[in-house]
Amino acid sequence: MTDIPPQLRAEMQALMSELIFDAQEVGFCLAELECEKRSECPLVKKTKQLVSRIRELFKLQRQLSGTRRTSQLYA
Repeated sequence: MTDIPPQLRAEMQALMSELIFDAQEVGFCLAELECEKRSECPLVKKTKQLVSRIRELFKLQRQLSGTRRTSQLYA
């Protein structure tokens, strides 16, 4: 497995964090949306997809952070 340079890893994690927070905000807006035809709206469908993918990314980010912390403990 190729090691990711620390600076690149930090930049990637910072960007992922920003993306996750932005998606959470979009998810909150979606939850508060009051529209009779909400379930038919293409924007709502895409937002749900986005939030779902961000949730997956968040899980991976947590795994990566946990793995890195664990490996640093034993270094």
